[in-house]
Amino acid sequence: MPLMLGLAIVMIVLSGLTWQVEEKDGQAVLTFFGIEKTAQSFSSFEEAIVPVRNLYTYTWVIFGSLMFIFAAAFLTTRKLRPGVAGLYLSMPLSRTALLMAGATGIFLVYLMPLALAVAGIWLVTGIKTGIYGSGCLCLLVFFGLYGLIITALGVGLGTVAGNPSLPIVVLALMWVTTAFVFPILQKDEFYTEPPAATILSDYGREDEEYYARKTEELPVLLRMAAAGKRYIMPPLGDLTAYATALQYPRGRVLTWRPACVAFGQVIFGFLLGILWFSRKDY
Repeated sequence: MPLMLGLAIVMIVLSGLTWQVEEKDGQAVLTFFGIEKTAQSFSSFEEAIVPVRNLYTYTWVIFGSLMFIFAAAFLTTRKLRPGVAGLYLSMPLSRTALLMAGATGIFLVYLMPLALAVAGIWLVTGIKTGIYGSGCLCLLVFFGLYGLIITALGVGLGTVAGNPSLPIVVLALMWVTTAFVFPILQKDEFYTEPPAATILSDYGREDEEYYARKTEELPVLLRMAAAGKRYIMPPLGDLTAYATALQYPRGRVLTWRPACVAFGQVIFGFLLGILWFSRKDY
């Protein structure tokens, strides 16, 4: 947790120093690091502040969640060692309650630094612009959901394996694909559907038929990746998109499918851990 807290503080500091927004020709122009090539125009200051909050919170989540994968795997399996597990099982609590109590403690290792990062970035950017709003709640909910997925799958896989290797391998692969591989595919011609979860009502809509045709043209492995993106592992970018859509004054969500998949992962992970833990002898 100290590393995750330290990273949160770094993101808070950067969120106050590395950007500026000013009015030009009736639009709010956002610039990062004073570099003109990074300039983006928005219809209002309220809209311009959204990418700033997203960028620094997302950066924390990328690296913070990687640290958390190792923490969740080791914390889960440490409590499941024969001697330690026997001590916990001697308490007058059901196995399900013991496992979920441990999972709650593990999740807080992720949630507390995330809450610090979100609240700090929201406060710093609010002081700088005078714009606050409720966007921080959107970021906390959807990025918190990503940490809950890691917690649930870490608990489930760690309980089954009895050691941290399986959850680390599986969650690390998931982290790479959801945080990097699929977002890269989304930025080029292999992007297989309109921005999942996300298209903002007044910011244009992509042609669904075009992306359907592109999907058919993909090689088999990329079609499998597209299917995984849609039904197995919603990219971290999808959860970011929810927060983005709900922060914009005119934003709206067109599909909740990635969120449903995410909750499905959470339920699967916890059920796997509970069922395995309830039948295993220690």
